[in-house]
Amino acid sequence: DGSAAELVKKANIGRFFSHQDSEGIEEFLIQLATNEKNGENLLKPDQSVINQYNFSYLTQKLEQIMNTLISR
Repeated sequence: DGSAAELVKKANIGRFFSHQDSEGIEEFLIQLATNEKNGENLLKPDQSVINQYNFSYLTQKLEQIMNTLISR
């Protein structure tokens, strides 16, 4: 697992599998399809985590860092 897998897990926007885990991938896709058919969502994205990667949010963070550096 890497940074991308950590982000996907933290934001609850999907799952990561090793490329050898075809059974795990198949089971997950079947789960997704079944839940969708029943009107349920297996994944409940965490908007607060996702918002941390919003361009506007990142720009504000960069501005804060730059202001901190300038005021030193």
